Formats: sequence, structure tokens, C-alpha cells
Amino acid sequence: MLTYPFQVASTVGAITCNIKPSFGPGQDFENGTDIILFRNRLEVDTIHAIPVTRNEEGKNPNAGDKPALLVKYPDPVGFVPLGAKRPDGTPHPHAGTGFGTARASAWPLDDAALVETPERRGRKTFEGKQYYMYWELLQFKYDGRNFQVSGREKLASDELIPGWVMSCPALTNAIPDGDDLLTAMSGGRRGRPHGAGVVRWKRVANSWRPVSFQLVTGEEGASATTELTEKGHAQQLEGAIEPSLVRDLDGELLLSARGRRNTGHPIRVWKSSNQGQKWKLVIFCGGISSAPVSLNRAADGTPYIAANRYQYQTHLKGMPSIPYFIGPDGKPRPDGGTRETLVLWPLNEARNALQIPVIARDCLAEFGPPPHGTLWSVDHPSAMTVQLADGRWHNLIGYRIFEKEENTHFVDPTPYTGAYLEEVISAGEALPMWNF
Repeated sequence: MLTYPFQVASTVGAITCNIKPSFGPGQDFENGTDIILFRNRLEVDTIHAIPVTRNEEGKNPNAGDKPALLVKYPDPVGFVPLGAKRPDGTPHPHAGTGFGTARASAWPLDDAALVETPERRGRKTFEGKQYYMYWELLQFKYDGRNFQVSGREKLASDELIPGWVMSCPALTNAIPDGDDLLTAMSGGRRGRPHGAGVVRWKRVANSWRPVSFQLVTGEEGASATTELTEKGHAQQLEGAIEPSLVRDLDGELLLSARGRRNTGHPIRVWKSSNQGQKWKLVIFCGGISSAPVSLNRAADGTPYIAANRYQYQTHLKGMPSIPYFIGPDGKPRPDGGTRETLVLWPLNEARNALQIPVIARDCLAEFGPPPHGTLWSVDHPSAMTVQLADGRWHNLIGYRIFEKEENTHFVDPTPYTGAYLEEVISAGEALPMWNF
């Protein structure tokens, strides 16, 4: 389902793909991740998928060690491609190595506490004081023939980066920064509001480790957004999950993050100055649904937003989850909106506004109504520019498509359900992500 591209070697790309079991037992129930290598984006063969992590039975220490299923969710990857060189032409010291994370959440093994609402049904994670999650930190190696998981460890949410409680992964993969790698991530100080920021990863003693976290949004990022906050956007600046990070053409960083439901789901982009030391909110606008939003970089370096435009379907009165989109007053809910259309918005040259959008996928127009008469979902877009066997740089964007009630009410998969990998074409000359 979810598909995150990255580079493995000079002519080899890869994607991480999560496994989503059909028919439940609850919304957003997953079963770990695979990695698939390829040299041509039109020839991605899942028979060669490399298992990375899977669900496992264990205990929930926050529920008196009650038996639980530890459900593994897909997270981004950081990897230095085999054969990569530094800007001065010397070999990259960490070429052929990388890392991954998998967030694990405890689910009950029985049906003692089922959900039965218009929005969803079935089991759900342990909640409240019984909620339990941890991070699985994975080490990767590639020698030109075999890609393998060379290390695996379990870390509590406050053990991943000392002094921080890390709560939510990025929606896009890591980018290089000298010999290090950078990812976006959400977290905060214990007992304080969480926000999105930048994690620096270093390879220490043959192992990639997160060594620092810079909070960009939220409580400690307020000073960087004073101007917009004073105009009444204080609430919208709270809550930042599923962030994404790219490097701009001038060498500075751009970060975006999804807002929570009470924020109205604006598109928000922060830009750094002084090589990531300071940050400012440069874009704030509406127009997207209650869904993941990612910031990506085209092959020519143009940054673009990928998200679902805000739209609703009032004619689907019979669908189980219609109250999610239409309020009790019969009007569209401002915190809802469907996920049937995936749209790309390039950023303008000044990086202070969005340009005319491009429709990447309109499921209703392309496929017609879903087989079960509910809604399509095309979501979780994630892109990366990689060089493949033809020697060209391709900006590949991955996303998933399914009928919404496959996830919430466990109807049969459609003929179009699954992971998608497509290419985003840009007008300028391609800018290599890595030196080979």
C-alpha cells in the first residue's frame, strides 16, 4: 500500500511497501514492511520483495502485561547509495548502508472492546493509559547483490533521541547532508505540545543513530512564526504530524507537516535560513482534505506539495461513514473532505505561494464509482528522485489507492486497490540527488 522511493545504488532504486491485510480486524491495521529493488520503474517485481519487519505477539506493559499484537507501521528509510561520492569526488564513507524505523503499536488479541460507529468498526489500539508504542530501529546494507537487514533494536519513544519523546514519523525518505542524513519527524519534550522538526542521523560505530532533533513547528517554533500567529493563526500552528523535508535550490531546507483535524487542514511550508538554524513559516493556505500532505522535490529541483484537494460527495447518503463528511446540520464538515483526487501544487520561485495545481489522479473520473458505492481513497503521496538503469534521474511518487470502506468496514478489495508508483515530469534539467 504505502510506497516510499529511495536510491540504493547508481542505477538501482527501491521502494518500501507496507502490507495491509484485507478484512480487518480494525481501521489502519497493518502487517509490517517489505523493500523492493528495481532498475526500471515499469518493472517492479514484488516476487523479489525483501521482508523487513512483521507484526508479532508480545505483552503490553501499560495494560498489566496483557497479551497483545504489536502492529508494525511503515516508516521512512535513510540510505547512502552504493558507489556514492562526496562533492569532492572522494568515496562516501557510508556508501551501501542505511537505516529504517518501524513504529509498533499494541492491539488487543480479542474482540472484548470493539468499535461500532459510522466512521469505523472493529478493533483498535489500546488507548488512554494502556496505549503502548515503541520504535524499531533497523540497520540496512547493500553490497551490489544483496540488500539485507543487518541490525534490529527496540527503543521506547523517549529513547530514540535523548531528551525528546518522538511520536510520529515522516511521510518522505531521508535526504543527504554532508556525511549525515536528515529526516523529518514529530516529537516534543515530555509533557509539552509536540510539533514537527528535523532529525540528524550519523553513522557511529557501524550503526546509524539519530543524534539530534530540531523542533521547527509547535511550542518552540512559535518565535519563527510570530507574524502569522499575530494574524490569528495560533490554533492552526498547533499540531504537526507526518512531516516531510526537502532541500531547496538555494541549499536551504523546506519542511511541511499535516495539521490535526481542529486546524482546518491548511497547507503549511516552513523555510530555513542559515543552513537550517532558523525557520520561518512562508506558506499558509487552505484547500486540502483531512489527509496526509507531503512536500517533495521534482527532478529539476522544483519543490511541490502533494495532497488531496478538499471536496465532498453529498449524494452518497447511504455510505456507512457519511457522517464523517457531512455534519448533523447537513452541511460539509470543515475538518473532513474526501481523498478521491490527488493534486500536485508546485511552489513559486519566491517560495511564498503555490502555483497552478496539476491533477495527478482523479479516481472517480478514471475508475468510475467504487464497486461498493462508497468513496475512493488515493493518499499518502511520497516522492524521491532516483537514477535508474537508463542513466536518467526520475522523480518517482508512490501512493496507495483503495475504496475507503476497505479500511474502515472491511469490504472486498477493488481491482484498482494497491500501491502505485508513477513519474513526475519537470521542465528543467535534472539535478542529481547523489554524486556517483
